Amino acid sequence: MIVFDIETCPMADDQLRQFYIAPSPFDPSTVEPGTKQETTDRRIAKAKAEHEAKVATAWDDFKAKAPLDETLGRVLAIGYLREAGEEVEVKVDTRDEPELLATFWKMARVAKEKGDHMVGHNITGFDLPWLLTRSWVHGIATPRVLTKGRYWDPLFIDTMTVWSVGRYRTFRSADRLAKLLDAGSKSGLEVEGATFWKFFFSETPGDREKAIAYLENDVRIEYGIAKRLTEAGAF
Repeated sequence: MIVFDIETCPMADDQLRQFYIAPSPFDPSTVEPGTKQETTDRRIAKAKAEHEAKVATAWDDFKAKAPLDETLGRVLAIGYLREAGEEVEVKVDTRDEPELLATFWKMARVAKEKGDHMVGHNITGFDLPWLLTRSWVHGIATPRVLTKGRYWDPLFIDTMTVWSVGRYRTFRSADRLAKLLDAGSKSGLEVEGATFWKFFFSETPGDREKAIAYLENDVRIEYGIAKRLTEAGAF
C-alpha cells in the first residue's frame, strides 16, 4: 500500500495575473437613492467605502483561492507513505512540478504492475484530478487511469469514497475519520491545508519545516484510516 497526499499553491504572480479580473470602478449610479439628498450621500459614501475595501483585498482574495483551482495553481508537494514490512517510510517530494508529476505516474505504473494500491482520502475529488490535469498542462504522459471521463482505475482507493458506502457526495474529513477511528489527528497543528503554501514559502525560520511536518502527519493519519478500513474488510 502506498498512501499519498498532495499540497498545492498559486501559480507565480506573473502567470496568475493573466487570469485576474480587477473589480470595476465604483459607480455611484448603482446606489439606490434615498428620499433626501443627505440620505443618498450617506448611502453612496458607505457603498464607496465598501467598494474600496473590496478592491484593496481583491488580488489577495483571488490568489488565496488559486490553490483550489488547477487552472490557477500548481502541485507544490506530494507526501508518500510506504509500507516496508512492519515499518512505514514517509517521504515528502518538493521538487519542481513536472518532476513531481512524472515521479508520481512512474510510481503508479509500478504499483499497478505489482498489484499494489495507491490510497488517499478524497483523492478522486481533489488529488487525482489535479495530478492528471496538471500533467496535461506540462505534456507529461500518463497511464490510462480514467475510463469514460469519470471512473478511476482500481489501482486507486479513496477512503472517503469507501466510507461513503454508496452515498452521493458524502464528505467526511480525514481529520474527523482519523479521530473516530483512533488513527491520529490534525488538532493543534499551526499549519492548515489552506496555509500550507504560505508556511512553505515563508522566510520565517522553521516555517517550511512546519509545512513539511503537516504533510507528513497527513499521510500518517490517512494511512491509519486505510489500515482500520482494511482490517474491517472494507477493501
